[in-house]
Amino acid sequence: MHGLRKCPHAPPVFFVAIAMVSQVIPYALGQPLSFGIIAGASMTQDFQNREVGIPTPVLAYSTPKRWMVGGMVALALPLHLSVEADGVYHELEFTRAAVEPNGSLNSVSPAPVVTWEFPVLAKYRFSLPIAKPFVEAGPVFRTAGNLNGASPSHYGVAAGVGVEFSEWKLRIAPQVRYSRWVRDQDVTYFAPSTVQNQADFLVSVSFLSPTASNSVAFQ
Repeated sequence: MHGLRKCPHAPPVFFVAIAMVSQVIPYALGQPLSFGIIAGASMTQDFQNREVGIPTPVLAYSTPKRWMVGGMVALALPLHLSVEADGVYHELEFTRAAVEPNGSLNSVSPAPVVTWEFPVLAKYRFSLPIAKPFVEAGPVFRTAGNLNGASPSHYGVAAGVGVEFSEWKLRIAPQVRYSRWVRDQDVTYFAPSTVQNQADFLVSVSFLSPTASNSVAFQ
């Protein structure tokens, strides 16, 4: 039932794009660039629970794995602004089970769904002596594979808040991010829909590029 666990083809393109952008944009715009990793966990369910079927009901319920990990690149702009693009691997999961007349579950079968999320966010940092709180917002895109009958929507909007700490060339930024996805389309009869409201706790660890290291404008 699970099928082969194939990731979408977009993620390699994203990381190739990061490599190209890290070489071109800082010189083209004269602005500092940082890049690194981002990881964390989802604080919400992956799917909406659903029960279908007569006379033997089949229950499909969310069994999230929570963890997320990926890469990020950020371009600093004047006036405490920046633009960040992430590529985050996020494996969703629901479980199918037949509901017996006595209420017990039978034929329990986990169904993972592989997704990559690509938020592109405008960020504003508040300049304080020790740390830099920030707010962010922008569109978010999603590709999916190994669907198991699910059909995650492909776009939405995201917003978040966090705080950034700096040490040498290293920047650490814990944050809470909210994503609002459009409603799923073409979901099969025995599969649930993904939740539209997603909240994540994430931490990014980024490094300044050589161009940014020589610049005093990065804020």
